[in-house]
Amino acid sequence: MGQCRARQYLKNRLLPSFNFFVYSTCMATVSITVSQEAYKRLKRLKLPGDSFSDVIVRELPEPCDTGAELLESFRRRPVPKADPELRKMVLAGRGRRSRR
Repeated sequence: MGQCRARQYLKNRLLPSFNFFVYSTCMATVSITVSQEAYKRLKRLKLPGDSFSDVIVRELPEPCDTGAELLESFRRRPVPKADPELRKMVLAGRGRRSRR
């Protein structure tokens, strides 16, 4: 029995007929080279479950062309987390006179 006839025989006689429809989405990927410093910064900004692409898209949004787009981008972005070290520096700097 040839290979095609054997396959047909198995399909018709021994195996039930199954139809599988597989859909997959493929995203194009591009490899880039970053410095160690850039990698450390990206890794620091990465949240659990995030990919590096997620970090880049989140931290480097598309530029706004109009004031309405700018306002909408502010509405979409969450309020940044407070940085206790930055707060200490701001409070320490208050009350000092300018040396101009």
